[in-house]
Amino acid sequence: MQKKTPIHWGLWLYCILLTLAMGAVLAKSNFIELIQKNMGLYKPPAVTNFQHEMAGHLRRRDDNTPAGAILFIGDSITQGMSVADLPQPAENFGIGGDTSEFLAQRTKRMHSLDAASHVFLLVGINDLMRQVTGTARHIEEVIKRIPPSVSIHLISVLPTAEGTDINNQAIKQLNKDSFSVCARYQHCKPLDIASLFHTRGKTDISLYEPDGIHLNAQGYAILKQAVMERLNADQ
Repeated sequence: MQKKTPIHWGLWLYCILLTLAMGAVLAKSNFIELIQKNMGLYKPPAVTNFQHEMAGHLRRRDDNTPAGAILFIGDSITQGMSVADLPQPAENFGIGGDTSEFLAQRTKRMHSLDAASHVFLLVGINDLMRQVTGTARHIEEVIKRIPPSVSIHLISVLPTAEGTDINNQAIKQLNKDSFSVCARYQHCKPLDIASLFHTRGKTDISLYEPDGIHLNAQGYAILKQAVMERLNADQ
């Protein structure tokens, strides 16, 4: 008679616990995300935890913004601009990673928009990176949210350097569509500064960070100069 092999319950329990532990580690790491990227299946989350946290912080700042302030709303390119030296009170409500859709959602709760003097709006680059559709429609939602008594300045999405995942032709089309929406509203004016970031027909990489998307100090100096010229022209 053949002798039965005893079941080693301790070994089975160890294997189960080890599998669960490995699953927990992988879930907290970006291993699965890397696999999805390599397979071309990865899609960034519509709204990141960072965006949610920043939106909460900016809601508190929104409650303390004085009437008549100059407001800046948009994504990381907006967020990176210092507004401390503008000639009148100004607040920067830019959030890195912002899409036009999330911006349209969070501006619904921005009370400071109702009493602002100017609003500078720059958004859209993340829409292209994440292949978000309806950018012009979401920008129109933001424009309609802002009272006609407030001057809106829609800044063109800036060109990117060669080697990025963003096609500059797509940026041009996005700007064309957005400016077309802006033209429907008397209190909205386009601020097309894309040409200021070109030299000899190509994107001037000396104005950008190494990623070819975000501006460096020289790039922000050009952006701020364009903002100042628009403010002076509107006085």
